[in-house]
Amino acid sequence: MSRRPDLDRSRAVLIGVSQYGADEEPTASSETLSSLNSVSANLTDVQHLLTEPDLGTFAVEHCQLVENPKGPREIGRVLEAAGREAEDVLLVYYSGHGLVNSRGRLYLGLPGTNPSQLPWTALSFELVREALQDSQAAVRILVLDCCFSGRAFESMSGDTGLQPALLDVEGTYTLASSAANQPSFAPRGEPNTAFTGALLAAARQSPGQTLEELYGATRRRLKAQGRPEPHRRSVDAAGDIVLFGTPRPPAPVSVIGPPERTFEFDEARRVVPSATSNPLGPGFWNVTIHNGSATPITELDVQVYPVGDAGIRTEDECVPAKGQPALVRAFNERPRAELRKRLGSLNSAMVENAALSKAISVALQHVARMPDSFPVSLPAGENSTVLYFAPEAWAVRADLIFTDAAGNRWSKSDIEHPQPAGEGQPIQT
Repeated sequence: MSRRPDLDRSRAVLIGVSQYGADEEPTASSETLSSLNSVSANLTDVQHLLTEPDLGTFAVEHCQLVENPKGPREIGRVLEAAGREAEDVLLVYYSGHGLVNSRGRLYLGLPGTNPSQLPWTALSFELVREALQDSQAAVRILVLDCCFSGRAFESMSGDTGLQPALLDVEGTYTLASSAANQPSFAPRGEPNTAFTGALLAAARQSPGQTLEELYGATRRRLKAQGRPEPHRRSVDAAGDIVLFGTPRPPAPVSVIGPPERTFEFDEARRVVPSATSNPLGPGFWNVTIHNGSATPITELDVQVYPVGDAGIRTEDECVPAKGQPALVRAFNERPRAELRKRLGSLNSAMVENAALSKAISVALQHVARMPDSFPVSLPAGENSTVLYFAPEAWAVRADLIFTDAAGNRWSKSDIEHPQPAGEGQPIQT
């Protein structure tokens, strides 16, 4: 059921970096990031909407703004305090430059950040992840408006990313402005960045949307504009939170048009498919079906398919990864690389081979337990995840058909609203 955050027991931290000039004198090897003037407007506009009387869902005194911080310590102090105080909802928003080092790790830009010295001059996303994980808030929401922000999904998934339902932080909703390998967009002449501008416009146009509905509306706006589409991951019922406005009552019944807004419709809407990249390597995707409804679903039929950068379905390969040679190669290569990094100067052929044999044995046990298809039924509140291999896909999506506890048959296409489906109707390919 959708709800607003508790005003007294919720906290929001809005972080933005618009200026990147270093304090010290520049050297021949130093690099300077470009300014992002729209970030200041992002912070002001998001804070205003979150705290606006009647529309906002956070108290002004509990919505803290951190603009152009002097360093990670300033951010850490605010994040840790908010994490301790938040009992209901903790919201963390960052807008600025996102950067990736040679190991593929995500860093958030700060004033003075040098792209060639990220560990020493930028904020490691791992610190933000740990702050969220350490908080006792019932729901934790992370919004990243920066390049390569989709890398956050890999970090939030743990080392293997094979079972996000177990490895993700419970009760979290992560919303990223771009894919793991994609830049975000700050259009010249516009007051906000592309993602935050679309998010604010969607929130103002239709107050009372859940996070999942707001994500869908934002994504459709950006897709229509030909701009990078956002990505999200929802764990448990975090996607049912309303950040802007009051939860909307059921829509009036119309004779012709969308399905009647009934209890069954709202429950079907909470059955959510999602697909995110897996850190095993390019081409691997975690496809998850989350039953956020209050009752089990049955006769579940899922079709997973690849799409190109325009969001249009392609005919490229997209199959369950279990049994694929590429998965075996990935499991052989990943433990070897991780062992060499951990052993360092102690590395020797004998030590490495012994440790590698054990690591590969554990990995193969993971593979043996991996599902290669979705179950026919899914209990209330539970997830089912299948690892897919789509080496040429820009992204993958999932369509599904299922039956609810009342016997109603529903079809759902990615982020679209559910539609009544014929009895026993399979997904059309």
